[in-house]
Amino acid sequence: MAPGREWRLQREGEEEPASTDRDRWLVTYADLITLLMIFFVVMYALSSRISADNFSKISKSLKSSLHTKKKEGKDIFANMPSQVKSDQMQEAQMRVKQAVAQFDGKSQVRVDLQDRGLVISLFDTAFFEANSPDLKPAMQQALLKISTSLATMSNAISVEGHSDNIPPGGRYTSNWQLAADRATRVVEFMNRHGRIAAKRMSATSYAEYRPLFPNDTPEHRALNRRVDLVVSNEAPKAAITPTPTPEGELMFAPYGSQGNRTPAPGGFDNPFNGGIQNPFGSQY
Repeated sequence: MAPGREWRLQREGEEEPASTDRDRWLVTYADLITLLMIFFVVMYALSSRISADNFSKISKSLKSSLHTKKKEGKDIFANMPSQVKSDQMQEAQMRVKQAVAQFDGKSQVRVDLQDRGLVISLFDTAFFEANSPDLKPAMQQALLKISTSLATMSNAISVEGHSDNIPPGGRYTSNWQLAADRATRVVEFMNRHGRIAAKRMSATSYAEYRPLFPNDTPEHRALNRRVDLVVSNEAPKAAITPTPTPEGELMFAPYGSQGNRTPAPGGFDNPFNGGIQNPFGSQY
């Protein structure tokens, strides 16, 4: 018997002694064997004939499993800005409703919170003269209050002109023109008197092609004649200034420069002689 080591026989009816810490390596060993078995099963599957489509599906499945936790963490933080934007738009909706509540024509203003942003509809019976882009003096103050309630925001504002399907009279030959002039007149008023930055706004005409209701009754046609102020959920995108084309990529010298200007027959300068960009790049 080895010195220092106790040996004893298990008696009949005696419980087996509990495993000690020395047996914990068996758990790790079992996990290793399981992983090796999975590895060889996958290798065998890949070695057989599989289509590119099935291989792509397997790859996407593994990638999705490995990045599940990472995606879940990103989604938690990604929802936070959306909630902030939603709260901001709800506050703007309340401010606009309070701004028009004191005017007699408040029933001719509709304020809706939609997926594309805050939509403020101004119906023409209260805001415009018939077949005219001129704002009625009585409703200019209402539009001024609406503009003031939106002036503290940085969101983009698209002003959309709409009409019914009846051709306009007077100096207009189409509803495109009338709707465009009304949208432009609202943009100019909001910029000059409502302190809305010009870079935040744009004017669009949809004529009779985006009605709220069918143009089948006078009431429906009156509701379709409107100007919508669409306050976007996002700020306006910065203008992209094109990078000047290097002279090496021009087919000719810049127009007006000396050295590559040859007079055309008759003594006139050729306007196409210089400043034309090479569409195939500088190597041609």
